[in-house]
Amino acid sequence: YCEARELIKGLPFSKILLNTPDKSTSGIGFLETLPATLSFSEYQMKWIPCDLPPPKSDVTLRFAQSNDLSFINHLNKVCFQSTHPLDELSQTSVNRTYIIEKDSVPSGKVSIVREEKQSWICGLAIEPSYQQKGLGSETIRRIVSREYSEGQELYLEVSPTNKQAMTIYFKNGFQTFNAQHYFEIKK
Repeated sequence: YCEARELIKGLPFSKILLNTPDKSTSGIGFLETLPATLSFSEYQMKWIPCDLPPPKSDVTLRFAQSNDLSFINHLNKVCFQSTHPLDELSQTSVNRTYIIEKDSVPSGKVSIVREEKQSWICGLAIEPSYQQKGLGSETIRRIVSREYSEGQELYLEVSPTNKQAMTIYFKNGFQTFNAQHYFEIKK
């Protein structure tokens, strides 16, 4: 830790974020020896195979294109309070972003990151005017159906304070298996 802190002294940022699993007594013990404060936590969830309702035909997922970048940045700002807009969209075989459309109108976005046999659902964001209309659940069901049929296990991380998302995930077969705690150290 001390060696790393020396290496980053001249770099332009104001805080360091360290994380540890909830069940790691050594990680938590180490962080307690530092001038660190708990910043936030995330639950890690895994999909447990179960029957889900069939998909609705008015909701579709399509690969995001570079001309979707302003919409993606808008969603990141209004749904995640992001102050760092993306300059480019990177679509690879392991990291894909989709635009969620309802009746052919862009209504949200979601990313899938594949790590071997694991697919991680990331950054699910629904345009506020389309929230509470089932798009989150429909999106999760479509992703689960496709990824599971390709032999993938499904995972995601969610803030324990995001009760709306937690409800969607529990309702669609996800269960919490771990938590990560993020601690902040002022530079």
